[in-house]
Amino acid sequence: MESIPNKITDTMGIVADVNLLYENDLQYIEIIIDKYPSLISYHGKYFYRSGSTMRTITGKELDKAILKSQGRTWDGMPIPKLQVTDLKREAIDLFKEKALRRQRLTEEETRVDDIILMKKSI
Repeated sequence: MESIPNKITDTMGIVADVNLLYENDLQYIEIIIDKYPSLISYHGKYFYRSGSTMRTITGKELDKAILKSQGRTWDGMPIPKLQVTDLKREAIDLFKEKALRRQRLTEEETRVDDIILMKKSI
């Protein structure tokens, strides 16, 4: 069996190995596509492989997948126009308590003004 390796790229940005193979009097091609770590975008739509089919991904599922591909989660994303004064006092106190317990902040760091603390924590 003889093969002639070649690389092709389709319009979705997928790079595939293409081999022209011969067996007896038959000639055929072999296409090898490695698993991609990120979503595939085509004409503004995102797709992912599920088994042997491609599925369109939209909405919250798309948001979650994009964040995951960047190594982030929804709770680590800034909220535009949110002010510290919009937060409940109990939420800020709980944040400080958990930050101390998990040793992400020192006691001294939790005593600063809430606005400074929240900017530092981002």
